Amino acid sequence: MDRSNRYAALEINEPAPVEPMRLSPSNTIDKGSSRAGLSFSGPQTKRSASKNPVRPDAGDTGTDITSTPTNTSLVSNKVATVPKPRRAAEETKHVLVFGGKKYASVSRIVTNRGVFSKHDNTHANGNLDIPNVENQFSHPSAPNIDENLETNEIQEMDIISETPLERVISWNCQGATSPTCRRAFLEYKRLFKPDIFCIMEPRVSGTHADAICGRLGFDNWIRVESLGFSGGIWIFWTENNFSIQLIESHPQFFACKVLPVSGVSWNFCFIYASPYSPCRRILWTDLKLDSVDLSDEWMALGDFNCVPFQSELQGYNTFNISGAKLFSDWIFDNGLLDMGFEGSAFTWSRGLSSHSLQRARLDRALCSPNWQFRFPHAYVTHPAKFHSDHCPLVVSLNRHVHRMEGPFRFQLAWMNHADLGMIVGNALNSSTDIPDFI
Repeated sequence: MDRSNRYAALEINEPAPVEPMRLSPSNTIDKGSSRAGLSFSGPQTKRSASKNPVRPDAGDTGTDITSTPTNTSLVSNKVATVPKPRRAAEETKHVLVFGGKKYASVSRIVTNRGVFSKHDNTHANGNLDIPNVENQFSHPSAPNIDENLETNEIQEMDIISETPLERVISWNCQGATSPTCRRAFLEYKRLFKPDIFCIMEPRVSGTHADAICGRLGFDNWIRVESLGFSGGIWIFWTENNFSIQLIESHPQFFACKVLPVSGVSWNFCFIYASPYSPCRRILWTDLKLDSVDLSDEWMALGDFNCVPFQSELQGYNTFNISGAKLFSDWIFDNGLLDMGFEGSAFTWSRGLSSHSLQRARLDRALCSPNWQFRFPHAYVTHPAKFHSDHCPLVVSLNRHVHRMEGPFRFQLAWMNHADLGMIVGNALNSSTDIPDFI
C-alpha cells in the first residue's frame, strides 16, 4: 500500500449529532450536575452512569450521598453509612499488659474505665494484686486474650537495686514500630539514663508490641494497649532502690506510687490526653484527687494535647477557649503547679516553611506544692526531638553540680594575676574548693 494512501482503507464514521443540554430549575441533583438546585437533561455518558457523586463534607457527618441513574434523574434515597472510627479514650474497657524479667510470661487483663479496681497494695511487700477478671470479652487491642489471660495471681512489681530514682522521661513517640523510633529511644536512654521511661501513641499492640518492649533494654514494663493508631501508654523501668505500685489505669493515664526503700512514698501520673476535646473531658472527670487514690504529693506529666494559654501556641489562626478553660480549671481544682522547663518553649512542631510552621507546648509536667517542697531542685528539660513531632520531657529530681573532671593543675599564668593571693587566701579560709574560686 502506498504511504500516501495508508489510511485510505480505514473507515471513518462521522459522530452522531449531540442533542443540546437543556437547563431547567429543579430541587434535585442529576448525575451530570455538580451543583444542588439545578438539573441537566440530556444524554448520560457511560462515565456518569458508573460513578456516584460524594458530598465533600461527608466525612464530617459520617454519611455519604449516593445516587442511582433513573429516567427522571432523581436522587436515590439510599444512604451509605460510614462507621465512626473507634478511639481508645472512648472505650469503657481497656487492656493492661505486664511483662519483663520478673514475669515468666506476658500476661494480660481487662479492666474497666472509671470503675477502679482498688488494688490491695501491700506497702511492706511492694506487690501489685491483680484482681480476678470474670467478665472477659474480646477486645480488638488484645489478640488472643483468652490464651494469655492470667487470673487470681499476684504480679510482683517490686524493684530492689542500688541507686535511687533520679530521672523520669515522658515521650510521645508517634509510632514505635520503625527502627528510627528504636534508635531515638535508645539515644535518649543513653544520654539521660532514666529510671522510668514512658512512651505514648505507639500505634502497635499485641504480640508485635510484646517483641518491641522486650528489645528496649529495661527490666520491666507495663502498658495500656492502643486501639489501632489511637491511644496507648507504655511504661518501662529499671531495677533501682525503689518500688512501683499501680494505683489506677485508664485509657488516658497511668497512676502509680513510688515506694523508696527509705523515705516517704509519692505518686506520679503519666497522661496521654486525647486530641479530641469531648474525650479529654472524660480525662478531666476521671483524674481527680477525690476519685483516684492519690496523696497530696504527686506529679503529672505527659502529652495533654491542649494548652491553657494562647501564648503557648504559634502559627494557629484559632484558639479553643472552652478547651483551655477546662484544662485550666482541672489544674486549679487539683492544686497543681507548672514545673516550668529548660530548652525550647514548644514541645510539638510541624511544618516545612515559615508559612506552614505550627508549634505548641502540648507536653508539660505539673506537680503539687508538697511534691515541690520535697524535691525543690527538680527541673524539666526539653531536649532536641528525634523521629517524632514531639520532644520528650526529662524530669530530673536532683540538680547535680558538675565538677571539674581530671586532677587539679596549677597554671603558671595565674602568677601574673593581681588578685592571686586574695583568691588563695579566701579559699584556704573556707570550706569551698579552690577550683570553685577560679
